Amino acid sequence: MERLWIRLLPFLVLLGLCEAFLVADREREERSRSEVGRLEIHLGDALRAWRPELTQRASGKGKEALEALVTNLSRSLRAGLEVRDARGRILAAHGLDRDEPAASELPESGVSRTEKGRTLVVVRQPLLTSGPARIGEVRATAEVEEAGFPWETWSFVLLIQVFGIGIVLFAVTLALRPLSVLGAWFRRLGVEGAFRVGSPPPGIAEGGRLEADLRRGLEAMRGRELAVEESFVEVALCLAREHEFHTDGETGHAQRVRRYASWLAERLRFDPEKRDELEVAALCHDLGRIPPDSGSPWGRESIREERHPEEGARYFQALQGLQGAAEIIRHHHENFDGTGYPHRLSGEEIPVGARILRIADAFDRLRAEVAGAALEAGEALEAMEEDAGRIFDPELFALFKEEVLLRESDRKRVTLESAKSED
Repeated sequence: MERLWIRLLPFLVLLGLCEAFLVADREREERSRSEVGRLEIHLGDALRAWRPELTQRASGKGKEALEALVTNLSRSLRAGLEVRDARGRILAAHGLDRDEPAASELPESGVSRTEKGRTLVVVRQPLLTSGPARIGEVRATAEVEEAGFPWETWSFVLLIQVFGIGIVLFAVTLALRPLSVLGAWFRRLGVEGAFRVGSPPPGIAEGGRLEADLRRGLEAMRGRELAVEESFVEVALCLAREHEFHTDGETGHAQRVRRYASWLAERLRFDPEKRDELEVAALCHDLGRIPPDSGSPWGRESIREERHPEEGARYFQALQGLQGAAEIIRHHHENFDGTGYPHRLSGEEIPVGARILRIADAFDRLRAEVAGAALEAGEALEAMEEDAGRIFDPELFALFKEEVLLRESDRKRVTLESAKSED
């Protein structure tokens, strides 16, 4: 909705300004026309009223009397005034300046505009004797005062426009809000996955067909997402077992690490989702050791040790429901003091699942029979205790130690190699 306001508001404000200027300009023109009409009527009435007196003095011999009358009348009307005889000669005139157009340039009556932009109103009346014989004419010329811009009208129209724009945008916002909410829900669905978004957003056609369709679609997406994740995990587990089978001393390693990690998950009361993520990560934590090149033999360390956590995480991070497992795999070789790899995280920066997996993985490797260096549970714990706080989370290690002493104090280690030797 914010984008809609940002995009539409400047356009609508500009439209409102233009509309206000157009309305105000039309009113100014209307005022000018009204002033012209008023002035024409005023001059015409005055000339008709004074025409008998002007006719009498124009037909007489007293030019001074005519000039005096024209002067007084011109001043009272605030207009230029002239009296001409039948041949067009000026008998008397007053109030005409040098910018006044010549008689031949003026219309019989009406409005004229000079080169300098002045608007003139010209009114003519014939001077007639009782014959009636035309002895001349009287002409009044007055300049129309230009009407000022009606700012009050402009302000009022602009206020109405702004108010109308606000109402329109508010109505559009209310109308499109459900679509905005639905769009945000779909974006969240794409980022977080079908299992984390919950039900469709409230207020979107509640109880209607749209809500029912959304719920059915969401359930279908969850089913497909779950099926894809399960299939992928099965393939990943097969690859991890195959890798163990072709690597000396690795047979059963992932299963044992999963079992040790599950002890701490149970002790910390992980919810089922976090526990599943930890167990998947434990079973597949060495998947990144598999050579990416089919030409490389199985079991050969063709990828550097520092890269295998990132390589293993890449298998899982594409699926939304397995991103938690990907993070555990990515950081299961981080040390508590920040000296690990690949990102040198430390302390609480390391995901708790990765800290658990770091302990479980190290414990099983100390107990594995590689080159005859297998350790009993107590011996392995003593060796690890020296690195508590440096490599391992000390609090988690303390809990793990309690679980191991409780569950495996007198339990004999059985591996594939020891079983072969007994035979």
